[in-house]
Amino acid sequence: MRLEPRHLKMGLILFVALATGVAALMLTRKPEPRYRGKGVREWIKELGYINSGRVAQTFKATTPTGTVELAFAPGPRPLSWIRQVDPNAGNTQSVTRVVTFKMGTTNRILLPYNYNPGGSPPMQALRDIGIDSIPYLVKAVSRKDSGLSRLYWRIYPDLPSQVTRYLPVPSVPAIETRRSAVSALGELGLLAKPAVPALLLVARDPDHVVRDRALNALRKLRHLDDEVHAALVGLLSPKRPNAEAVELSRQYQLRGPQVVEALIRAAQDTNASIRRDALETLKDIGPDATSAVPTLARALADSDGGIRYLAARALEEVGPAAKSAIPELGLAVHDTNDMVRTAATRALQKLKSSRESNEP
Repeated sequence: MRLEPRHLKMGLILFVALATGVAALMLTRKPEPRYRGKGVREWIKELGYINSGRVAQTFKATTPTGTVELAFAPGPRPLSWIRQVDPNAGNTQSVTRVVTFKMGTTNRILLPYNYNPGGSPPMQALRDIGIDSIPYLVKAVSRKDSGLSRLYWRIYPDLPSQVTRYLPVPSVPAIETRRSAVSALGELGLLAKPAVPALLLVARDPDHVVRDRALNALRKLRHLDDEVHAALVGLLSPKRPNAEAVELSRQYQLRGPQVVEALIRAAQDTNASIRRDALETLKDIGPDATSAVPTLARALADSDGGIRYLAARALEEVGPAAKSAIPELGLAVHDTNDMVRTAATRALQKLKSSRESNEP
């Protein structure tokens, strides 16, 4: 089949347009940030190695016997899958025991150290790279293992050394990269502000380590930046389930009128556990929970003794602004529950004392 000249011309135009688009994309694409000769992705990978307890291949050093690579790993000894180990190696000048081993044809030295992700060479590299490292860390937070990489990771330890010397070391599991990336975002402080949406997503991650580290990072940012705090408070809409609203308020230590409104709604939930958590959080907020006083006063008549106790404690923490609840507290001092009576008596005394001191 012979192509018409006009078809050839059209095909040539499309090819040139496509090639021009690809070239423009390559030219405008921002190059990967580098530090000491390594790209940011390599540093994130090494941070994952350190986080997992595997060897992070980081620096080269010249010794009397030649050039070796220094590999850092937490703990007092190398992992079991490092097969060629010389336990009788010498000591360094800092009296740190050194373990030498061979990986393929390269001599390596394993330097055990106490795990401190914030002070590791990869973390320092990410700090120096700065805000340009954030997009790469955000991507690492959502990384997933392929089926092939999981299979390779499982079979590698059982392969003979004659084979492994020609094979690459298994990449660190994605979960370790994700954990270390979240930790790094927390260490970077306000530089990690663009990563807040990603941190909010992984704050619900199935892995408890990822969740805890994301919460820690968000707490740091919440204290450092008002906009981050406002974004977190914005999650407390009336449409959000009461249990989630209480959890967000407690986990991120949120404050402000919108937070108190959400907790007031939760304090009236049909679930006693949610009501208790809401009152506990209002108690922690204290004087800034003035608008919750009517709700707290009603909670003194709740059928749950624990809730009545927390209501009395919250009114005590609110302080003088809770004086409108004095009649309800007067009834609560006769409660059948000892803890409720004690808390109500203490709160009543505090409120009466503050009212008397303010009278002329």
